[in-house]
Amino acid sequence: MRKQAMQLVRDFHGLNQTDAANKIGVSQSFVCAVEAGRRVATLNVLQRYAAAFSLTLDELTEFVEHVLPLPSPPHEMPIYKPDKLSCMILWADKQLDADAHKEFPNGFSKQSKQRAKKTNRA
Repeated sequence: MRKQAMQLVRDFHGLNQTDAANKIGVSQSFVCAVEAGRRVATLNVLQRYAAAFSLTLDELTEFVEHVLPLPSPPHEMPIYKPDKLSCMILWADKQLDADAHKEFPNGFSKQSKQRAKKTNRA
């Protein structure tokens, strides 16, 4: 699981690491280590993580793939999304675009522009 996505899901739900850890059933230090990329969450932890935020593992995986797409192969997002997942994706896109704008005040990154095109198509 890509570390930034884990933090985005937690931030979307307005939880700090301690609250998220309690909800998932792991320690705060584990959540911190996963988000920092020092630890990798097991499938069991990912299932509990998804359940703690009322998501299926498929939805969590799709969120990660949309927000942090892999360089190849290119893929298109399906048109239909469950309401919560759509809301999370749009929120994450705005967060990432805001971060990109801070990093590139004179223009958005290529990835941000591609994400914006995908969002406008759906």
